[in-house]
Formats: sequence, structure tokens, C-alpha cells
Amino acid sequence: MNKFKVGRFHFYFMLILSNLLILLCDPSPVEHRQDGCPPYTHKEDVTQGDPATLPDGYFIYTVNTIPGLFKSKIHPYVQAIIPNTQADRPQSPSISDNGKWVCYVDGSRYRICLVDINGYNKTIVPLTNTASGYPTVAGFYRNSPMGTEIFYLASSTVLRSIKVDLSGEKPAFSTDRIIVDLEDKFVFDPDFYLQISVVKDQVFGEICPLINGEIVSRTGYLTIPDGGRGIGGPADVYKWRDDALLTTRGCGHTQSHDGSLCLENPGFNVGRHPCTPHSHNGFYISPFRRVTDPPIDLFTEHIDKYSISINWCPIEFQNLTQWDADFWGWDFSNRNDYVIGRQMGNLNKSCAWMIDWPKSIWYRLTPVEKNINIVQPSAFFFQNSVFDIYNNQAITDTSEKPVPYDLSTDLYNPRYKVIKPNGGEVFTVGEQCTVWISAAKEANANINISYDRGISWNQLPGLDHSVNPMRDSLIIFTIPDSVFDGEMMVSTVSNQCLIQIFDYGNSSYRDKSDSTFSIVSRK
Repeated sequence: MNKFKVGRFHFYFMLILSNLLILLCDPSPVEHRQDGCPPYTHKEDVTQGDPATLPDGYFIYTVNTIPGLFKSKIHPYVQAIIPNTQADRPQSPSISDNGKWVCYVDGSRYRICLVDINGYNKTIVPLTNTASGYPTVAGFYRNSPMGTEIFYLASSTVLRSIKVDLSGEKPAFSTDRIIVDLEDKFVFDPDFYLQISVVKDQVFGEICPLINGEIVSRTGYLTIPDGGRGIGGPADVYKWRDDALLTTRGCGHTQSHDGSLCLENPGFNVGRHPCTPHSHNGFYISPFRRVTDPPIDLFTEHIDKYSISINWCPIEFQNLTQWDADFWGWDFSNRNDYVIGRQMGNLNKSCAWMIDWPKSIWYRLTPVEKNINIVQPSAFFFQNSVFDIYNNQAITDTSEKPVPYDLSTDLYNPRYKVIKPNGGEVFTVGEQCTVWISAAKEANANINISYDRGISWNQLPGLDHSVNPMRDSLIIFTIPDSVFDGEMMVSTVSNQCLIQIFDYGNSSYRDKSDSTFSIVSRK
């Protein structure tokens, strides 16, 4: 065989091999519907179901500005506080794999608590090398290679976990280790409502690149080396193809307990409109993106071509802003087909929802007339084991008292400031107005405007997402003639205008203009 034939054979062999590798490695894009949306989009087919038809189980939840952790059976709904949590401000609640234990961050003392579902054997989790104001996020590390562990955010760049034995009457702790160190290349967003999920060797949450000192807020996927036994770093974060490094945000990150499904609010700049619920009116589910997976485009392919499901909220809320009907706080139950979440917003229809996402059925778990401002829920279904969930149970430990709340000493407080307009300014309808805000730490906030000296508040015109004053300190909007207040059109012309900024996760963190400014009619 001459050299030409050998070379030609080698060329065609390599061509066939390379094409085969592409077919094996590249995920298969989906055929889109006539409206351009992926076939896994659930928007028009959303239905509401009777919670009495759900499997037996229970759910827990935190309530905005109210101390304590609450629980109820999935049906019937009867609210009860978990004893020995009344002195805490719980956030980031998580239920153990056997359903008998709950862990949460106590935001009033910057600690993690572990307590039996009926209030017994409350234990403070020992922590190692946490930065000031941490931990903000914690939870059970699902299917850890080291056994049962609790992970916690020790700083903006370090995620740790501690091993715990729950086989006895009281928890027994042992090895504490670092599972992720992002060094100076990435940071975790520490806000608890964005959530972090750890399953097997998979970390899912806001893992934000640092570019020339600027934080690019976005969802990230990190694979912990050695099957979860090593320490994940910048090199273990999934890389997107042709990444423009735009902010996308995203929140409510959760994984199914087997790690096959990743769910979150999509944020913005990702997924096409009107297929993707960008305004907190639904969620999407994708597979976990491992660091070894072939790169895909974050902005045009991740949701539109290579995800599993896009689930919109019930139809009556789909066209509302997130400030009126805000769906998030997602958490996969111990069944892959059910995820729990919550609704808040200005409609005053706050409640908890259980979603059968494959069938697009939404079940309201708490009475809408009670308007319970649930922040974060978690759920457990009785499958192979059943145990008692009491309404009146463990004797309350009276040795702990609620910490008197002081905004000035709260390390979580972003210390928001409205710098301009701050009183006395005069603007004209049709012109641009610049709102100047600031914060002392990374945070996510909403901006409202009042035309009647604070009696009522409206969303700042044109603003459809939360803002971080550390990155977006100047918000520019065009002053309209009128705005819709939910019932009627209201004129913006007034000499009683105020700007208010308030935290998205804790409404007690807020600031407003020192005095009123004016908006006058067009000349």
C-alpha cells in the first residue's frame, strides 16, 4: 500500500471517528413546536388539583418576619410550630433523607440548628472557619460519598460539610471538610433565597465569575472531584460555549435527591420569550451540567434546546409581574415528580404550592384566604416509612429566648440607601429619571415609587427584576404619564413622590427618600 492510500485511509478514518464522537457527546436538540417553544413547555396545559389527592406526607416552612419553623401534614392543612424553634429566625430549611430531622440556619445567631421533626433533641451544628455574617445557607448533602453530611456556606468562596450520624437519639458529629474553594475566580451569592444544592458530587447554585473585580451573577454547575471526596475549584465549574459573560441571575436552586434534575427560576438573558417564565412565574428543569460535558450556549441552547421541562405557574398569574405574584422557594421533595414552592406578592394570595411537574398540576397547600407569607418550604412524602407528626409535642426548652432584633447590629443587613432622588427634585413626565441607590454588601432588592407620600407603592416603571446596588447603583427609567396600580390607571403627576428600596428576602431591610420630590406635566 503506497503512502497516498495510507494517508487517504487515515484521513477518512479520522473524519468518521470525529463525526461519531460528535454524535456521542453532543446532546440532541429538540424539535420545537409551531409557536417556537420547546415541546417540554407547560404553559397552556397548567391545571390545579385537590391536595387531598396527593400522597401522604408533611411539609415545613418559614414565614416572613415571624420567628420559628412551621409544619403541617400535606392534607389536611393544620399549621403547627416545631417546638424549640420559636427563638430562632429560620432560613434555608432542609429535611433529612429519612424525614425525621430538619436542619436550618438561624439568622438571628448565625448558626445551624438540627432538630427532630417533633421538636426533640435540638442540637447546634459545630462549624469551622466561618466568615463574619456566615453561614447564610445550609442543607443536607444528598447521597454524599462520606455518608450523611450537612453542607454550609462558610464564606463567599468556601463551601464546607460536616458528617453527622442520625441513627441514635441525638445527632453525633465527626469530620468537617472543605468541599468547594472558589479561590479568587468565582464567588457564591450568599443570599439564602437563591439557594445552593449539593447532591453526590454536584453543586448547583449561583456560582458567579469574577471578571476584573466585577461579579457576573449567574447560575453555575460545579463537579466536585473524586466522586465528591475532593475539593472543587474554579477548574471544576462547567464552561459554556462562546460565553458572553452576561448576567443571568436565577434563584431557588434545587436538585432532585438522586441528582438527575436541576430546577430554578430562570432569571433573564436566557431562554426565549414567551416560552420561558422570566418574571418569577414558573421554573425550568435541566440535567446537571458536568464539567466534562460538551459546552453548549447558555443564552440560546441551555433552556431552549437541552433542558427537560419548562413549567409555568397557574394561568391566572402568568401575565402578572413578579411583584404581584412571585413564585420561588423551590425544593424537590423525596420524590422526583413533586417539587414544593411558594407564592408571594402584592395580590395578597401568598401560599405554598406542591407541583406535579411532569403532569403540570399545581396543588395549593395552604388556604389562599390566610395569605401566609411563606418564604421557604420543604416537603417529605411517606413512602417506605411512616412516623407520627404531632401538633402538640415536645416540651419547649425555655433556656433559649428570642434574640432582641437590632437592625444596626444585624450582619445580614445590607444597609440600603436611597441617595437620589432624596427630596426637592423636580422631574417632567416623559423625561428620564436616574435613581441612585447604594448598599454596604452584596444584596438583592426591589425598588418602588410612591406618588402619594408612601400611602401606596408601585413598582418602578420598567424594572422587572431585582437589583444589586453593589453592581447596579444607577437605575434609569422614563417617567410615564400614568401607571396601573392593579385596579386602575393612576397619574404620576404629583409633588408627593418618594423612592423606596427594600430587600427581596427580608423586607425589614429598607430605605426611602428623606423627603418628597415632584413630577410635573409635560410642557
